[in-house]
Amino acid sequence: MTKLPNLELLLFKASLYFRQNEEFLLKARNLKKYETLDFEVETFPQLWGSTCTGFDITEDGKATIGGDTMTTEYTTVVHEKSTNFYVVFFGDRPCYVVHNPTKEFYEDLKERNLASLSKSKERY
Repeated sequence: MTKLPNLELLLFKASLYFRQNEEFLLKARNLKKYETLDFEVETFPQLWGSTCTGFDITEDGKATIGGDTMTTEYTTVVHEKSTNFYVVFFGDRPCYVVHNPTKEFYEDLKERNLASLSKSKERY
């Protein structure tokens, strides 16, 4: 059975991730005084073709190695509505930030089939 994500912990991790993102900080500084940060969280199981799940490359672009087996892992998307930034988690680890969501991102989110780290760089 796939481990369920701790949503409160992931929301906390997302806030830390946002605080390290220069584009997010710039956009958050430009909010009106009456606007506040407002988070929503969506989670769903996603099937992957390897044990790497969405982490098919490292942060510096090197390929990762995983087992060749179908793997289900929860995908969690934390959306900050005032800035329209998203943090995508696979399992309990943040994978990438989407700050200018494309039509493809919204379609993939609707279909509950988000791209891996390598494909997200091109697609979103």
